Amino acid sequence: MQKEKIRSFSEVVLFILSLSYIVIGGYLMLFPSLATPVVVHEANHPIMLVCLRLIGSSYTLLGFLLFIFSDVRGIRLVQVLIFLLLIGIFNMYLSFQISHYIPLRPIYYLFESGRILLMLLVLLKAGRKSL
Repeated sequence: MQKEKIRSFSEVVLFILSLSYIVIGGYLMLFPSLATPVVVHEANHPIMLVCLRLIGSSYTLLGFLLFIFSDVRGIRLVQVLIFLLLIGIFNMYLSFQISHYIPLRPIYYLFESGRILLMLLVLLKAGRKSL
């Protein structure tokens, strides 16, 4: 009989984040006009849709990378979590900057802030184990 592998808290969090990034990225790539609450009919509307597709493609790539790295342990796990935390902080800053040009839904900011807090929690937990 084979012994079942018990997943750690960090593995579960990284797996859930990878799936959510893949879903949100796919949504932004396939339906960029539905992602904004107000459709602006201006000359730069196609540029905004391209920017949203670019954000969606980067989210999808990040989701696949998280899926690949969801089972790392030790110092590599801490490095991946620090990287994700820095990406989240930088992404939150850029989303506040881009919100002057592209209206974003509030759920986007809630997701990003929740992800940053979750990464901090997992980083603290993984940091205690690796040290």
